[in-house]
Amino acid sequence: MRVKKHLTCRYARLWFLFSLILCGCSQSQHTSNTKKAAPPQIFRTCLCSEPFSLHPAYGYDAKSQILIRALFEGLTRIGADGDV
Repeated sequence: MRVKKHLTCRYARLWFLFSLILCGCSQSQHTSNTKKAAPPQIFRTCLCSEPFSLHPAYGYDAKSQILIRALFEGLTRIGADGDV
């Protein structure tokens, strides 16, 4: 009885080691749910001088308003009647 128990434990250990080796030799499949980063978007424009401010509340001159409208166009849309 004791010999059978000893052999059973030995076979269980061998089976465990064999399965570890088999898993270690298999090819790994790396799957990830992460999305690739989008390429950076660059805004280029030609101005004679720097704008006063890019903050919508403080940019009251013409150069600032041109840049503010261009930068915020994707975030907000102004309709024909002037509604945001």
